[in-house]
Amino acid sequence: MNPLNSSPAFVRLTATNECGPYRFFMYLYPQKQDCQHQYSFNVYPNPASDVLNLEVFFDDGDNDQLALAISHAQLINMMGTVAKDFPNIVTEHLVMDLSNVPNGLYVVRAKVGDEWLTRTVQVSK
Repeated sequence: MNPLNSSPAFVRLTATNECGPYRFFMYLYPQKQDCQHQYSFNVYPNPASDVLNLEVFFDDGDNDQLALAISHAQLINMMGTVAKDFPNIVTEHLVMDLSNVPNGLYVVRAKVGDEWLTRTVQVSK
């Protein structure tokens, strides 16, 4: 059920016991729930020249931060071309070498679990 779609879902349940069949009908209405957690995606320095550091933290709302593992990271230029790709990694702190990356504005993506986090960064040498 899509919480962004306001259409209800019709549910029909049937159970049978010694008294016979029992049928129950109901409508389920989607409701968007806000996440109770917050990700902090740190990309530094910005602007960057030689290296770029990536870290992701989970904030549980009690001012406690837990470092999360990045499973995939990319540096993408404004034309949509992947300049750096780090698939199948497991790290809490990724250091990207920018020595072969031209100056410009880039999008940095980091995958944590099933979610992609993004930031923009300027590369200036």
